[in-house]
Amino acid sequence: AIKAWGFEGSGSTPPTPQTPYGDKAVTIPAKIEAENYDVPGTGRGEEAQSYSDNESENQGDAEFRTDLGVDIVLGGTGKAIGCTAAGEWLEYSIVVPEDGEYVLKASASTGMENGASFCLLVDGKAVGDTVKVPQTGEDWSVYEEFEAGKANLTKGEHIVRLEITGD
Repeated sequence: AIKAWGFEGSGSTPPTPQTPYGDKAVTIPAKIEAENYDVPGTGRGEEAQSYSDNESENQGDAEFRTDLGVDIVLGGTGKAIGCTAAGEWLEYSIVVPEDGEYVLKASASTGMENGASFCLLVDGKAVGDTVKVPQTGEDWSVYEEFEAGKANLTKGEHIVRLEITGD
């Protein structure tokens, strides 16, 4: 039996937005380590989220950022995002010093015969190409660099989303 229920609090506490990992956005051109995705904000709403993972536990073996659900694994010469599935995404804060065309590159690995894929979005708009990653090794330990096309970016602060489009 339930005797009563209700709401407490003012309801006026706004969500806090995500923030760059290490408190400083990456100024490009630069290499962005995949495991250094933005720190989630607090509260409800998309503006507070910095990642979406299909399951809530960190299934990685890197013992890094274990309080969050992104699967961070040991890979290549350091850490990587692993156990990725279509629909998952991570966001990164960047600073673009001047308007221009920037080449997009990524280091990726897959042990799946039919490969995997991902794309990049800047401020919610797709940039570059969807990258199809062919099988790089049977155990996901071989990383290769792939070109993801070019992006025309404007000077200022932006949010880049790495979106997994194929497991």
